Amino acid sequence: MLTEIERKEIEDYSIQWKHATDNSGYYGSRDLFLDIIGPLEKSENLVGKTVADIGSGTGRIVNMLLDVGVARVIAIEPSESYRVIESRVDSGKNQVEVVHDIGEAVGRYENLDYVFSFGVIDHIQHPEATMRAAYKSLKPGGSMLIWVYGYEGNEFYLKLFHMIHWLTPKLPHWLMATISNTLAVLASGYGFVATVIPLPMARYFKQHFNRLSFSKRCLTFYDQLKPTFAKYFREDEARALFTNAGFVDVQLYHRHGYSWTVRGNK
Repeated sequence: MLTEIERKEIEDYSIQWKHATDNSGYYGSRDLFLDIIGPLEKSENLVGKTVADIGSGTGRIVNMLLDVGVARVIAIEPSESYRVIESRVDSGKNQVEVVHDIGEAVGRYENLDYVFSFGVIDHIQHPEATMRAAYKSLKPGGSMLIWVYGYEGNEFYLKLFHMIHWLTPKLPHWLMATISNTLAVLASGYGFVATVIPLPMARYFKQHFNRLSFSKRCLTFYDQLKPTFAKYFREDEARALFTNAGFVDVQLYHRHGYSWTVRGNK
């Protein structure tokens, strides 16, 4: 059962993805997908596999998965953006099954090779049921990979985040978009300076943020400040998500020193 906060999250994302349907450029690229999974998985291992994507938004990760060669994607999305996933899938529409439901719906499936969830678990207030459902859906030897915000490496940013996040979820879309644009301008300047001076989070800016188009830099701030709930996981908390759901051989990758990519096997 969804909490009130989780219902609000879904409503917010219905609005967000209505205004941010473009997945072009580095933001929706194979290169970014490979950067997210890092050393935890090889793209060639995904070729021909049947996978699920929890929290598909407007199909960004779905397109990435198709691009690396998966055979079938079950795209699970609770917000109203599920309506645009098929229209935003660049190729292989017959390979995608769109499911308008919460993440626990993955448990209806059996013998999946992989379950992915990038930038979603950290916005679910109580993700335990989703993690257990993902475990259930996998075949023996199957794997789940998630990407979540990290606490370690974000300490400086989180001081600023907590100062304003009490307010930003309450703001209307137009005002939040204006604030996000302003922050993106400031961050772009910071990112330029970080290329020559070792500022806090310089690694993140050089290897990720500076590669995004300006619209996606704006979306980065909107996506972090507008949702009612955003969890920044410590390493032990990210590992516990998997071990508590039954996963074994849990591995973590501290991506760019600010977030966690986590893999566990059934």
